[in-house]
Amino acid sequence: MNAEVQSSRIQSDAGRLEALATVALIVVIVGVSVRFILLPVAHGLGTRPFELPVFLNVVGLALIEALPAILFAQGLSATQGLARRLRRGEMFTAAVGKGVSGIGVALLSGAVAMAVVTPWLTAVVQREWAKLGVEASTEIWVIAVVGLAMMLLGRLLGRAAAMQEELESYV
Repeated sequence: MNAEVQSSRIQSDAGRLEALATVALIVVIVGVSVRFILLPVAHGLGTRPFELPVFLNVVGLALIEALPAILFAQGLSATQGLARRLRRGEMFTAAVGKGVSGIGVALLSGAVAMAVVTPWLTAVVQREWAKLGVEASTEIWVIAVVGLAMMLLGRLLGRAAAMQEELESYV
C-alpha cells in the first residue's frame, strides 16, 4: 500500500474518531450536568428551607465526584483537536505530538483524580477520616499507564517532527 492511500485512510479514520470523540464529550457533559441537577434533589435540598452549609456540602461533593469526568472531557477535547489535524492531513508535526501528549495528560490526571483526589476530598468534606485511602482498581491502573504511554508517544512525535524539519532544511 502506497503512502498516499495510507494517508487517505488515516484522514478517513480521523474523521470517524473526531465524530466519536464529539459524541463521547457530549455524553460526559450531559452526565456531569445531570449529576448537578439530580444530586441536590437526592439530598432533599428542594424540600426543606435553604441552608447554605448543606447546599455548599452537596455542591462540593458533586464537584469532587465530577472532577475525573471533567479531566477525561479534556482528553476528549484534545482527541477532537488531534483528529481534526489528522483529517486535514497533518501527520508528523509538533502540534500532533502536543495533541497526543495532551490526551495522555488528561488520562493520567483523570486516573489520579479517581484514585486519590476524589476519595480524599470526599472523606474530608464528609469528615469521614477512616475513608482516607486510595482507589486502586484495575481500570484506574490501565487508564494511568495508557495516559503515560500517550505522553511518551506525544514527546516522540514532537521529536520526530523536529527531526523532519531539520532534515527538510538541508534539502
